[in-house]
Amino acid sequence: MPSPGFADSLELRPGHSAGLHCFLWVLHALALIILPLAMQRGPAMLVVAGAIGASWWLSRRHPAFGAGRRALVRMIWHADGRWTVYAAADRHDGARLRGDSLIRGPLLILRFEDAESHRCLGTRILLGDELPPEQLRRLRARLSVV
Repeated sequence: MPSPGFADSLELRPGHSAGLHCFLWVLHALALIILPLAMQRGPAMLVVAGAIGASWWLSRRHPAFGAGRRALVRMIWHADGRWTVYAAADRHDGARLRGDSLIRGPLLILRFEDAESHRCLGTRILLGDELPPEQLRRLRARLSVV
């Protein structure tokens, strides 16, 4: 069934978010700064500092943020409401946007599933600086109607 008022497909090729990278850096840096105030010096503090460093490393490379083989690198929202979702290694025709996707302010969390098997195909988090402004505006307009 076509989306009301949208006769063409919308192709998205989100890049990496500089804003998200900065936010993650500040968040982890604050945790490291506060750590000496929250713990006594010793081996436990080194373990926690290492865990914060590992968190920084892994969160920067998470597929939801566009990194790795499972990252969603291209999404096409067809005029009939279907999605084609491309991961770095796969293509999924007939995908659909899950109901638990989130749209709050500048934050978009798009979660996709296979329309037949309901298997999760992936998640892509968008803060707004991954797409050109016109594409982001069109995406938000279509999401507000659905």
